Amino acid sequence: GMNMVDILQLKNKNIDGDTISFIREKTKRSTSKTIRVSLKEQARLIIEKYSIDDNNPNAYIFGIINDKITATEKNRLKQNYTRMINTQLENINKNLKLPIKLTTYTARHSFATILKNNNVPIAFISDSLGHSSIKTTQNYLGSFEDSAIHTFTDLLLPQ
Repeated sequence: GMNMVDILQLKNKNIDGDTISFIREKTKRSTSKTIRVSLKEQARLIIEKYSIDDNNPNAYIFGIINDKITATEKNRLKQNYTRMINTQLENINKNLKLPIKLTTYTARHSFATILKNNNVPIAFISDSLGHSSIKTTQNYLGSFEDSAIHTFTDLLLPQ
């Protein structure tokens, strides 16, 4: 459920054993709520493969940004990197001929929707996404409600 900006902001000190803890960049001015996520083996392998080999706890894990550049330059690099990833996802989408557009934003929505569809409490989903209120999460998930209504109604009808 992390967005790219938060992933690029991760530092070595954000990893503690099998968890990642961070404060969401988008809401850090309005709330200093720490988000904790489980670090699964697949994510650990990605971090091992793409991280900068640096034992400094204050070093950024992926090395895309650093503390020697301006905030404006950091934002530009984050946007460019997100754009590059979305281009790669678009290539994957074309090769696999998927019916949906793959983006980092779609991945975040999928994360939330999969949890919701598996009856995970909205409060947990909200915390995982770093939303400041459950209402924000409900609005976030609301766009998927219409398709669910049609899908579930179709289950009532004979095939």
